[in-house]
Amino acid sequence: MRIIHLPLLAIAACFPAHAAAVLNGPLAPAAHGQFQCYTPDNAKHTCQTLSSFAVNGEGRIENTSRVLISQKPPVVMTTVTPVIIRGPQVCGPVRPEDIDAATFTVDYKPATPQQGATFAAVIKASMATSFGQVVCTVYAPEGDVLTTHITINDQPQPGSQKLIWIPAIAGYTVSP
Repeated sequence: MRIIHLPLLAIAACFPAHAAAVLNGPLAPAAHGQFQCYTPDNAKHTCQTLSSFAVNGEGRIENTSRVLISQKPPVVMTTVTPVIIRGPQVCGPVRPEDIDAATFTVDYKPATPQQGATFAAVIKASMATSFGQVVCTVYAPEGDVLTTHITINDQPQPGSQKLIWIPAIAGYTVSP
């Protein structure tokens, strides 16, 4: 069974008129209804993380991310976090309230309240030292993909991820 991305399609269809002006620079594809697919498997049309960006009613950018946090069974966490564009960077704070508001699916079905609370508690504990910090990402072209370069509080971090921008209608899902 695959996750249906009707909420993602609804976000893409409901951009306010000023979205293109706000979603510019590194997020320009989002203004045209595209999503970021991290660690894409083009043959299976899957992503480890699928992120969309929209402008809320207050004119702020929100990042909705669906993240695969466990492969067996597949557990997906969905968060909505604020971000801003700083030149070539997309930046946002690491906040415990975003984990508190997260939703989870287990094997593509909504998690029970107890499961959700357990997942949130484990994730919050693992991220405790990151809360209050600002994470910024730059997307650098590398062949047919983009590679992330991350800073935390303006300090470069090791590691990177590969991602592609995909249209909402491409049918990609978050799955192992």
